[in-house]
Amino acid sequence: MRVFILSCLAYAKGNEDLRNLSCAFSDGGAQCEIVPWQNLDVGSLDEDSLILPLAAWDYSLDAAKFLSFLSELEKSGAKIINGTEIVRWNLSKKYLLELEALGLPAIPSTLLNGDENIEELRRICPGGVIKPLVGQSGNGVAKIDEISNLSEYKNGALLQPFIEEIAISGEICLIFLGGVFSHAVRRSPASEDYRANSNFGVKISSVEPTAAFLNVARDVLARLAVNPVYARIDLIGAKDKILINEVELIEPSLYFSYGKNSTEKFVKVILDKFVAVKKFRAERL
Repeated sequence: MRVFILSCLAYAKGNEDLRNLSCAFSDGGAQCEIVPWQNLDVGSLDEDSLILPLAAWDYSLDAAKFLSFLSELEKSGAKIINGTEIVRWNLSKKYLLELEALGLPAIPSTLLNGDENIEELRRICPGGVIKPLVGQSGNGVAKIDEISNLSEYKNGALLQPFIEEIAISGEICLIFLGGVFSHAVRRSPASEDYRANSNFGVKISSVEPTAAFLNVARDVLARLAVNPVYARIDLIGAKDKILINEVELIEPSLYFSYGKNSTEKFVKVILDKFVAVKKFRAERL
């Protein structure tokens, strides 16, 4: 069995958590390699190959190329975690509009195509925040008063109200492995910023989520079309309710170092699932 943890060109070998994960896969009897998705030899893959896009942190720089890459992976017979269907769905933040339509407490969002009048947007959503539809690590996230036009958002954007609590208490990120809650962290923005992202000096700390936060996260997972092998649900405790900030199903940091034995748990979830699928295929032959 071969496991490929997909990384990006800037961090070809991932981070310490992912290097420890690679070692854990090796200890579990699998061959494991961390490789930028742009450099993966898709032609060498087969049904004994597992693909984990956990560090593909630059796909948003060329989303079309990444989508083409996914199509090639499908043809190879390799097993892509969490599955190409859910990866494609999660690639665009339009999914937040779908969650909102399902009655889930996502931050209210307005879809923008990029040619809207900035002054009009400021009028209808004073102090609002613009987020690119396809983006990572807080890149392109800006308050509407900080930009003069939408030319940067070539793939579209979302307009959301600014949630003051994010700047005060950050967001709670709940990590699920195999559909089971594992651990959680609080991501707090640096002082005088509002973006809880690594590019902007985010601070990470362990946290025990309340039952209310857990219930919202589990409600989200229950509404997904596919049960993800791993998921990170990012929530904000606003004044009168808990809001869904993002649902990370492609390349989230899973903060293994903040969850006891979480690396080993994750490897077991992956290998058990893969072995079960492989056994099922063999029995049908």
